[in-house]
Amino acid sequence: MKVFIYLKNMSQVQNLLINNILKTEDKIYFNKDLLSPQQQLLLQNYLDKIASGYPVDYILGEVDFCGQKFLVNEGVFLPRWETEWWTAEIIKAKKLEISIFNSEIIKTLSDTDFVLEIGVGSGIIGLSLAAYFDTILGLDINSLAIDLSKKNQEKLHIKNYQIVKSDLFQNFDIKTKLPQSWLLIANLPYVPMIDYPEKIKNKIVFEPDNAIFSGQDGLQLFKQVIEEIKLNPPQIAFFELDPRNIRTASKLAKIVFKTQIIYTDPDKLERLLVCKI
Repeated sequence: MKVFIYLKNMSQVQNLLINNILKTEDKIYFNKDLLSPQQQLLLQNYLDKIASGYPVDYILGEVDFCGQKFLVNEGVFLPRWETEWWTAEIIKAKKLEISIFNSEIIKTLSDTDFVLEIGVGSGIIGLSLAAYFDTILGLDINSLAIDLSKKNQEKLHIKNYQIVKSDLFQNFDIKTKLPQSWLLIANLPYVPMIDYPEKIKNKIVFEPDNAIFSGQDGLQLFKQVIEEIKLNPPQIAFFELDPRNIRTASKLAKIVFKTQIIYTDPDKLERLLVCKI
């Protein structure tokens, strides 16, 4: 496919990127006389990066998520639409609007105001939920992710959000630092290592491996979390998982939770596991 476009300034370049016109197979023609040498170089750099599979979101430096703009950068996993889907459903349930969740889950969400998120990345989930819960606490081992989430917190002027550097619960005492009633959010790495050779095909070459893969079955971190929360289980937990391992995860969760419900995303893939004690 060829796209014939005359670019007069760099704002047009940004608009093209935002509208996803620039793709690997596209041909972009521009009037060099209308761009400075520096602009030509920057544009060509954009095109070369995109042609190599580099994420457009990293170039733009921000993404839209649940009605807000969040900063993103290299070294931190990019948010996916699947995550936005179920985060928005939690918000709807908390606002007592129609959502995918049943009345029992909605009641639990209504009665719970302390959220712990493990593996915050850019902070998009917790910061999106901050307007609907009293306290949001995040744990992450990645210093880049922690810095980015704090920048997003400052950008959005959110006060009830805190992040602690910890490898899961390694540097965090779950028994003394959490209330009796709390909610767990976990969008941890869940892709099986068997997919590692398919990184180019799956367009994840430029994102950090440790934010994607989790052991041979994709459940290494999930198993660790289930084992550790036995000390002080949450009232309810939301896990985003791979459709290939979510049913196994549901069975493993039975050692902590009485109820496990699997929700299908808009692509009709089993994606969200909700567990309740």
